[in-house]
Amino acid sequence: MPLPKRPRGRLLVGTVLVCVCCCGFFGFWNTLFRYEAYGSITGRIIEVSSPWDGVLKSIHVREGQPVRQGQLLATVRSHDLELQLARVSDEIQIAQATLDSQIAELRLKAQLRDDDAREAWAAYYDLWGELLQASAKLDELNAKVERARVLQDDEAIAAQRVEEINFAQTGQTARVEKLSLAVDEMKGRVDRYSDTATEMESQLLPYLVRIQTLQREIKRLRQQAEQGHIRAPVNGKIIKTRRFTGEFADPSQPIFELLVDGSLQAVVFIPQASAQDFVAGTELNVFVVPRQVQVNGEVVRIGERMERPPINLERHYHKDARLLPVYLQLTKNQTVSQPLRLGSEVRLPANWLGSHSFLDDDSGAKYETAKR
Repeated sequence: MPLPKRPRGRLLVGTVLVCVCCCGFFGFWNTLFRYEAYGSITGRIIEVSSPWDGVLKSIHVREGQPVRQGQLLATVRSHDLELQLARVSDEIQIAQATLDSQIAELRLKAQLRDDDAREAWAAYYDLWGELLQASAKLDELNAKVERARVLQDDEAIAAQRVEEINFAQTGQTARVEKLSLAVDEMKGRVDRYSDTATEMESQLLPYLVRIQTLQREIKRLRQQAEQGHIRAPVNGKIIKTRRFTGEFADPSQPIFELLVDGSLQAVVFIPQASAQDFVAGTELNVFVVPRQVQVNGEVVRIGERMERPPINLERHYHKDARLLPVYLQLTKNQTVSQPLRLGSEVRLPANWLGSHSFLDDDSGAKYETAKR
């Protein structure tokens, strides 16, 4: 009897079933047993915004471009600030013109005052000379009076002559007194001209103060306008541009998102049962999906409290799980050769302790024992 024929396709179906079972087993093992904890790549992101409301005039960088601290990123133009600068500039010109007009008027007054002062000085010196002459003549008459009195006692002298000399002495004394008063009055007039010069200078002080105030204001406005040249606060990389040339920019909306150099870290959420196995300085090997790139990291910080897993990682943990975040500083040479992206998922293998640990021998033995 001929052997019964096998149904066609049974081998193919069997092969498919074996593959499905293998895939299911691999997925089950990969999900529950291969990895102990999950996390993501994080970094310090700085949002760079406009200092005030304005229009984005130009952008000098593009997304993905590395920038250095102080490098010009964008220029924002403020219409209100430009109007204020124009207004203050006009006010300075007006104040300067007013000051020039006051200076010209005071120069004319000063010229007239100088002429009057010179005349006053001339009159003062004339009066002073007359006073000196009158005083000398009075001294001469006083001497004659004394001589006449002596001669009147010793010799016969006419009483009329003595009376004339006394009369002349009295008149000269009155003249000297009046000249003295006139000289004092003229001296006061000359002094008033000197005080007037000081007063004329003080009249210019309000105009000078006004100009200085406007100059300080325009300097402040120019410094504020300089802030429209937005520069990078730190070294980093532009990872997102949220505003473009010609758009309105305000302080509440960032223009750029800047990733700070050297701030990339991996945060891994450890189950509570394994939380005590991690200390600062431990070297770990983690995998970055989807390419399963292995990178080394050193534990630099451990969270202070248990947290709920992020939404994108909830599927890897039990419901209502409490996890401890552990922060890893990634090795620099590996981050350069294998670029890491923010938000990338990382996985900690079940055999999480790296080949090189920063722990001492006793601690390393303790953690190996704990893992076993």
